[in-house]
Amino acid sequence: MKLFWIRFNFLLTILSFLSLFMINCSSTHVGNGNKQSNIGYITAKSGLFLRENPGKKFPKVTLVLHGEKVEILEYANTTDFIDGIEAKWVKAKYKNLEGWMFSGYLSDTPFAHTVVSTIADITFLPDDTYEIDKELETLCPNQRDILCLLNTAISFANANYFKKSIAANSKALAINPRDYIGLNNRGLGYLVIKELDKSMDDLNKSIDSFPISNAFYLRARIFLERKQNEKAITDLIQSIELNPQACMSYSLLGWMYLSSEKWELAKVTLMKSIDCDPSDPYSYANLANYFWKVKKDKNNALFYIQKSLQHGYQDYATFYREDSDGKFLKGLNQTTEFNQLIERYRKK
Repeated sequence: MKLFWIRFNFLLTILSFLSLFMINCSSTHVGNGNKQSNIGYITAKSGLFLRENPGKKFPKVTLVLHGEKVEILEYANTTDFIDGIEAKWVKAKYKNLEGWMFSGYLSDTPFAHTVVSTIADITFLPDDTYEIDKELETLCPNQRDILCLLNTAISFANANYFKKSIAANSKALAINPRDYIGLNNRGLGYLVIKELDKSMDDLNKSIDSFPISNAFYLRARIFLERKQNEKAITDLIQSIELNPQACMSYSLLGWMYLSSEKWELAKVTLMKSIDCDPSDPYSYANLANYFWKVKKDKNNALFYIQKSLQHGYQDYATFYREDSDGKFLKGLNQTTEFNQLIERYRKK
């Protein structure tokens, strides 16, 4: 696993599209009737798969998380009936990927939701709360409007202003101390700025109020930082039970099993992670670690290293470091084939 999975001098980035509006009761499906929007927002709590062709039988391209925005390119001529919903399949673009989605789980209305996070080697913006009261009064004239405060907090987080986000969530929580979205998202904010005790307190309260997959995932991150590995594993399992499409939880759980030398559990979990999100570079890299460390299978190890690189992994040094992937890849990372593969992607 990449080192920044396990050390805390990483920062968290927001993956989900963080809008300024709450979900509407109507939540119009983009593919129903005559209304055809060119933007859609994922309403399925477990996320929605982008597939190679219109139909559930076709291979997955990637999982697009709840609340994310996609660009709709075209509509299929026929409709499908899934989970009691009749709607068209749409060709959609998500980031740099294109594929097909069932429009029954797309809304043409953006909405606020709990924050979902993954690890990234980024910097968050320095910010302060000196003028936060005036700023919030401007953004939310009605200071008792919890929805406005929560959405403003999300917009601050989306812009990487986490201290302001914490302050806005705190305003909302002063009105309703048990609001699980505010608790979850403030817990993430504290996690980012490394106030782990406060983050743990918020996430515990969020889980007590309304247990959601993301809160267990974030709490597992704190347990991991504190080297409480078994507690982290327990929370990741719970995260997956609540949301079988919690791809990041599969990915991190696979690493936890790998680092605990629970080899076969690691392999199975990492395979599930890739099935859940075929674009995750870390699970491919960790499968390479498994196949070389456990099986001394050069072909599969190199295959999964290449898959990791193809999906955007660029922290090449970790393949050699003894405190990271290097401890699993020792021997392989000195071969000509391995070094030629790394150099080929390093030069791109």
